[in-house]
Amino acid sequence: MSRGLGQRARSSAATFERGLRLLLLLAAESGCLTAKELEQRLGLPISTLYRYLGPLLECGLVRRVGRDGRYAVGPRAVSLWAAFRRNLDLVAAARPSMERLCQRTQETVLLTVVLGRRAMCVETVESPLPIHYSFRPGVDRPLYAGASAKALLAFLDDRTVGEVVAEARLHAPHLSTGLPDALRRIREAGYVVTQGEVDPDAWAVGVPVFGEAGVLEGAVSLVAPAFRTGPERVPLLVQHTLEAAREIERRLRGVQ
Repeated sequence: MSRGLGQRARSSAATFERGLRLLLLLAAESGCLTAKELEQRLGLPISTLYRYLGPLLECGLVRRVGRDGRYAVGPRAVSLWAAFRRNLDLVAAARPSMERLCQRTQETVLLTVVLGRRAMCVETVESPLPIHYSFRPGVDRPLYAGASAKALLAFLDDRTVGEVVAEARLHAPHLSTGLPDALRRIREAGYVVTQGEVDPDAWAVGVPVFGEAGVLEGAVSLVAPAFRTGPERVPLLVQHTLEAAREIERRLRGVQ
């Protein structure tokens, strides 16, 4: 490595370290800090401080509070915390309930999380019956299509919902019609039922899963061929899926 490249690499590393120290300092505070307080605690010139604040503000890791120049951790930091919890706890917490739900219904059970403006399947328990679906671990889908995705979308922030609705109008007009009203009904009911939105002739019920402090962790869904979901069976499938979601939540929160 040439001397010039080495110096640039060290400079980039130092910039990253200082930006990280700034973020960690804000994360450790119960309240907000002014630019002057940040300058004093980090020992940085005010011009340098603002240079590090800029990218953090832009990506949502830091936010301005009020009009008097105070700063706090931003909303994007929540996704980092949620990702940590999800990778550490969610699949382990969900798997026993997913297996039990599959045994009770003989249908496929999925666990889905938000990934940007997509819904990604992270775990599945397959039906013992000879039928399979395209949504499986590692596959991501738009947040406007399918029970798993809509169960997540209904509880996201207004900006994300608006972006997803606009995306649906562009790429799937048939799914965008009445979508805002549908999301409101999902929030009221606590679950969503769809048919044929991801796989033809596939019926599904999706239920959001919330962790500590009401943070949306993911969604559990049950998928079945439509011919096995008559009017007498649907309420039972919905109820079993709701019960599985509540079990997962209790496990996440450490409540037996």
